[in-house]
Amino acid sequence: MEVGDTFIAAFSDFFKIVGDTNRLRILFALKDGARSVSQIMDQTELPQTLVSFHLKTLRETGIVETKRSKTFVYYSVHDLQLIDDILSLSKHLEYFQPREVEFEFEWPPWKNCMMWRRDAR
Repeated sequence: MEVGDTFIAAFSDFFKIVGDTNRLRILFALKDGARSVSQIMDQTELPQTLVSFHLKTLRETGIVETKRSKTFVYYSVHDLQLIDDILSLSKHLEYFQPREVEFEFEWPPWKNCMMWRRDAR
């Protein structure tokens, strides 16, 4: 397999999709089989609008598929190997050191502006 710009762009887009915290919660909720939106909501503790929003993205990208049964729509992961692949990446978490970013936030925000005006005189 050639690792060119097209591959890198596609892979980056894929990680943007599955890298979202709420989408990961939904994927792990589906690891044991098909679930309805209400079942996913119960398992993830996410509101219905957020679950539906993320399911739409996962469905449109082909990661999740749907099956209708009477009045319910059930969602499932298209290829459960994806869950195993994500879990296999977890071995790299021990090396991952998140950067701590400290923001200096002052209130009121115009305080520095007033100091600047005073210094300009």
